[in-house]
Amino acid sequence: MVQPGERSIYERGCLRAGEEWVETNLVPVAGVAVGVAVLQSYDVAKIINERGCLQAGEEWLERNLLVVAGTAVGIAFFQLQCCGIEGPKDWDKNNYFNCSSRDVGSREACGVPFSCCKRKSNILGICFAQNLRADIFAQKAKWH
Repeated sequence: MVQPGERSIYERGCLRAGEEWVETNLVPVAGVAVGVAVLQSYDVAKIINERGCLQAGEEWLERNLLVVAGTAVGIAFFQLQCCGIEGPKDWDKNNYFNCSSRDVGSREACGVPFSCCKRKSNILGICFAQNLRADIFAQKAKWH
């Protein structure tokens, strides 16, 4: 339920709303992150103590490689504002984002990744992956 004085996500955009949520809840989120880091450190320290440093490092990398790689790719996409090689239409070639994916229930069908969303006030502020391309084309049609 929207509290008095609050604006909905649709008015502010999902990225801005998410940033505001993180700012508001920074202490609890940081607490959870520290807790996870401490538990992970304890786990690594236990393995180092039992098996040695090199094997512990290899095991940690095997367990966390996909998470680390996925996070790095996601950050790079956002920083570089990657939106396909040629543009948003490149995502039609992707099984998750092409419009035929709607038939199999993909929520991302006819959409683009969030990294395609540009932070500019004169462009749509709503960055939902679902059907984003249709929203952009509808907005452009109003301008011309």
